[in-house]
Amino acid sequence: MEHIYNVLRNYKIYPMHITKITDRLYKVSDGNKDYAIKQANFSKTTFSMWESVYQQAYSKQLSEILPIYLSDAGALYSMVDGQTYYLQPWLERRDGAERNEEINPLYQAIGRIHAKTKVLKTIPMHKVKDPFIEYRTFCSQMRKKLYSAVDAYEQIQFMSPLELQVCTHFRDIDQAFQKIDERIMALNEIEEKELSWDRCLCHGNLAFEHSIRSDQTYLLNWERAQMDNPIMDLVSFFENETWRFNTPVDELIESFSTYYQENELSKIELLILSIYLLNPSPYLEFIDKYMMDPLNDTMFNQVRNLQFAYRRIIFALKWTAYVEREYETISLDDLES
Repeated sequence: MEHIYNVLRNYKIYPMHITKITDRLYKVSDGNKDYAIKQANFSKTTFSMWESVYQQAYSKQLSEILPIYLSDAGALYSMVDGQTYYLQPWLERRDGAERNEEINPLYQAIGRIHAKTKVLKTIPMHKVKDPFIEYRTFCSQMRKKLYSAVDAYEQIQFMSPLELQVCTHFRDIDQAFQKIDERIMALNEIEEKELSWDRCLCHGNLAFEHSIRSDQTYLLNWERAQMDNPIMDLVSFFENETWRFNTPVDELIESFSTYYQENELSKIELLILSIYLLNPSPYLEFIDKYMMDPLNDTMFNQVRNLQFAYRRIIFALKWTAYVEREYETISLDDLES
């Protein structure tokens, strides 16, 4: 605990209580205010981007980013025993708050950050199309693997729980492959030679646990921040949340309009977002591991992990149907508008 006292000296804070929350997070009270001390975990590259987050928060008035206290030397961080620490206000999570109550505020917060930090960049269309055409071939190969696995399992008189699970999931996974193919082909039919591709400040690991609601919703833990297209934050958010059995999936989908009102995505961005979300690779990787070595893990863990991957794909199918219905008409004329 001595290292935390040394950090606090750099802020002239004299603690009455220090509580270890995790290995890298401490709650500190000086009798007047509560603070959060976080031991950072980033490389030189991510450190530079992390600093840029708070510079942009100041210059662009991004109130949705939880502020950082400057050290006595005027720095965003403090070095103690070769480790980097930073200090923020400690905010308590609201008691009894349900996740579905946090969806709209989080969408609004990240949407505003994306909109305020957006920088327009023009890129050749073939740089977007070519990787997805290669990915289409890769998906075709994976689809054949899925068919082979199901054919093999259906020959077994008494299937294992995982084999039965794969056969039960087959129709939905196959539908995901079909949707990926349709949307890649729709992307490939676009005749524009250049594409306007936005880059903005992305959190990099967006999740409910990295947001907190007090007088407003704040986003914290920006250690994986990057400048990228806003759909990458949405991919991260959905992948971080939709594997759970109790995720309010319908609310996540139906409330997306809150984000869209803050930062409208192009139809091409929505198209690519669906392709990313529908990615069946993690699901097929579990099948590959099982076929190579059925005893690589306990059956319980294998079934559970496959179910996690399946939930993400089910969400992606529902999301794609919602986007097609609410925001898209998948036709060449509409995509080029």
